[in-house]
Amino acid sequence: MTNSNNKSNAEARAEGVLQNVVDGIGNMVWWKFHGTKITPADLRVHLQNAGLNPDDVADINLVRALKSAVKDFKAWEVVDVPSGFDANGDVVVKTTKKRIRAEVVFENDKELTVALFRHEQKAARKASKEQFDSLSWDKTRDGWYDSGQTEHAIKIQMMVADQQMYLRGSHIRDVVVMPMFKSTGSVCINNGWYCVPNSGSEALEKAKNAVANIETFEIVAPVLPKGMGWETPVRDSVEGQMTSSLETLMEQIEGWESMSQIVGHSTRERVMEKFDSLHTMAESYEAALSVSLDDLREKIGAMQEKAAEVIESKDAEKEEATATAKASTRTPQPPVDRRVTLARMERPSLERMWQMFGDGGEAPTDRDMLIDGIVEAMAS
Repeated sequence: MTNSNNKSNAEARAEGVLQNVVDGIGNMVWWKFHGTKITPADLRVHLQNAGLNPDDVADINLVRALKSAVKDFKAWEVVDVPSGFDANGDVVVKTTKKRIRAEVVFENDKELTVALFRHEQKAARKASKEQFDSLSWDKTRDGWYDSGQTEHAIKIQMMVADQQMYLRGSHIRDVVVMPMFKSTGSVCINNGWYCVPNSGSEALEKAKNAVANIETFEIVAPVLPKGMGWETPVRDSVEGQMTSSLETLMEQIEGWESMSQIVGHSTRERVMEKFDSLHTMAESYEAALSVSLDDLREKIGAMQEKAAEVIESKDAEKEEATATAKASTRTPQPPVDRRVTLARMERPSLERMWQMFGDGGEAPTDRDMLIDGIVEAMAS
């Protein structure tokens, strides 16, 4: 009977461990690639097949690719140079290595020139640099009109052609992986290692599908099981990243206060989107870790209100200055109230404001009623 009970207990523990693995708190995600080369057209197909936006893949900038290849170019020459005479009067030859490097030495709207140099160490604190060849690229025809004379020039042309034809693994990371981390509210646990919460599983799966058939690129995403000690480091990373983001936002908002002009519309939209992203991150990890991040959520809300007030104040200052300057030719405009700022916000941001200042009920579906309700709540 005892053996049977022990077996049952062991099976129950095993089932519990398996369930924790199945449920998890999210996925630990990293990427790896080696020798990855893919054309933009092929990468667009991979994204489209995975349900992602193929337009996220831009065409390769030919001049930027050329400069990248020139920067990466490295070669060596081994040469024998005379270094004096021996006791018999014969010439003593010394074998030395000279570095071959390339630089863009001229550029305008129509062309650029790449020069090849030999670098030689003359002494411990003295080196020389001698140009021995050059190539010139015609920007108007996207081709070389002077291709140089040496084998090094030929190598540069091959490297440039390769860079202009293919994207690398870093491009796939920037187009597929990093946007997925951003959209899911993922948090960086360590350099190159991210925790994607359970709420981001669909976006993670799409990213994995996008690179599934690219043999030299891989997204690794093991589950972080519950109850295995991951909760604390993940929470610490979430709180650290969110606190750092809030500090950066506070510096930006304080900078707005000292400005003489209004806050640009694109800037205010990016900042409000960042607040929405922080709210989403807090919600995702509260659900994944079964913890409360109320303190951080209150800070986010307070700072979002501060940003709205500064934007409103700068708008009002601008309106007042304009009205004063044109007082003789036009009727002064009424002062800008909170409705002006709120009217510029997207629906998700308004709903966030309603959650912070409303009566706890469901947000009105009518946009004007929603804005009026927020204004009244903020004034009370």
